[in-house]
Amino acid sequence: LYYCMALTANSLCFAWSRWNPLSGYNKLIMQFKEKLSGQPETTQKLLLITPELTSVLDCNESSQTFSDKAEAGLAEYADLYNLASEYCSANVHQQMSKATSIFVDSVYQFLLATLVLSYA
Repeated sequence: LYYCMALTANSLCFAWSRWNPLSGYNKLIMQFKEKLSGQPETTQKLLLITPELTSVLDCNESSQTFSDKAEAGLAEYADLYNLASEYCSANVHQQMSKATSIFVDSVYQFLLATLVLSYA
């Protein structure tokens, strides 16, 4: 997951979700949104990440109740990178392809060193 986050770091923002503590041991809930310079800001969506799948959830951070149901009509993806490649706009995909290997490795090493997801 850290490597997928590093691959998408130049075009997506990630944030903690209030739903994560309630999700259980094998599920990670986090927020994400597109981050492109010169583009209007997008709304944050919730991601469900398990060892088997990654999906965009139908609920959001301000929903009254949590639901682990995927957005209607959306597929489940193998990992975060595949989800970003298919779900996000063409501009995000283009921006992701511009990430240099040094940038990706630096972000990956930072995430691995800080273990930010172990505190989620």
